[in-house]
Order: sequence, then C-alpha cells, then structure tokens
Amino acid sequence: MRVPWLRQSTPPLAAKVEVEVGNIVTNCKLPPEADAALHVVLSDLAEGTGAMAGRTPGVQPRKGLVQVVAAVNEYGRYFEHPGWKPIRTAAH
Repeated sequence: MRVPWLRQSTPPLAAKVEVEVGNIVTNCKLPPEADAALHVVLSDLAEGTGAMAGRTPGVQPRKGLVQVVAAVNEYGRYFEHPGWKPIRTAAH
C-alpha cells in the first residue's frame, strides 16, 4: 500500500522523535536496572528514526515508523507510567 504523504512526513517526525530521545537521555536519572530497560526502548527508537529519516539503506521509512511505534508500545511492558497509553494501530 502506498501512502503518498508518508514519504514527506516521516523525516520531520523522525527528527522530532530524535530530539525527544536526546532530551530523555540527557535528563535520565533512573536506577541502573530501569535505565537499562529504558535504553533498550531508546535504542529501538533510534534505529526506527534512522530508517524513517532515510538513513538506513534498503529500509523503507514506513518500516522505521512501524519500529518506532513498536518501541513506544514496548515502553509499557517495562514501566508503569500513570496516564501512558500505547499507540493504537490498525492491528489492535
């Protein structure tokens, strides 16, 4: 399925996510075990945003977006965050 607006939208969205990930890393003050869990999520976010921004050869930006959504949703497996909700997808 082709979504014309997706190609133009993913690089700016990737940049916004990367800024937020940078802020999280800079301000992270978690105990070591929680920090390690968070960095798994952040690593997946970074990999996904790289694909979204077109920096991963052979990977379509939309696949990077799917990876970012999955990483955000994995956050809920590791942390109890009041008010946090996973991103709903067509599959859910």
